[in-house]
Amino acid sequence: MEEKINAKAVKDFFDQRAENWDKEVHHQPAKIRHLLSFLDLPPSARVLDVGSGTGVLVPYLKEKLTGEGTIIELDPSSSMIEIARRKWGEEGIEYFEAEIEEFSYDKKFNCIICYSSFPHFKDKKRAVQNMFNLLTEGGLVAVLHSEGRDRINQHHQTQMVGFDHLPPIASLALLFQEVGFTPIHQEDSEDYYLLIGKKVVDFSD
Repeated sequence: MEEKINAKAVKDFFDQRAENWDKEVHHQPAKIRHLLSFLDLPPSARVLDVGSGTGVLVPYLKEKLTGEGTIIELDPSSSMIEIARRKWGEEGIEYFEAEIEEFSYDKKFNCIICYSSFPHFKDKKRAVQNMFNLLTEGGLVAVLHSEGRDRINQHHQTQMVGFDHLPPIASLALLFQEVGFTPIHQEDSEDYYLLIGKKVVDFSD
């Protein structure tokens, strides 16, 4: 599960590509809506978008939150964050330049989404543990990709982020359980990779 992720190299990789990212990387709206359809979010939800990049998820999250909720865009790349801010403004959105492993916030989240970002986390177990801590009881965490695992890993092998691998879904589900999440939906196919976990706190002890 552990991989030799160089956080600075990953940040530099995305900083250098941020300006042209939206021209070079395309996401199918139907696939994004399909992935988000598994998340039952109230209109007033507080959502953390981890590895948010240029804000790919923002318009789709706004569809689900209908203007009442709050979206937190989190990315270690200052260039990506700046472009997202220019694109989407400040209304109902906050922006932070930080790694998920170290991120803290003064309120709990209803949902945390890692869309096309999980392979790049430098310490995946620590990231999942911190996401658990950042969620409210009953909150959801979602690792989402609109391509299959094999294709994603093959693509990363050709880039400067060759160590940034997406683990087998069973391995990630096990990590979720070790941290305290209850996996409630998973898929590892040619077209999608998704794992959704729920924070269920046991007070029986």
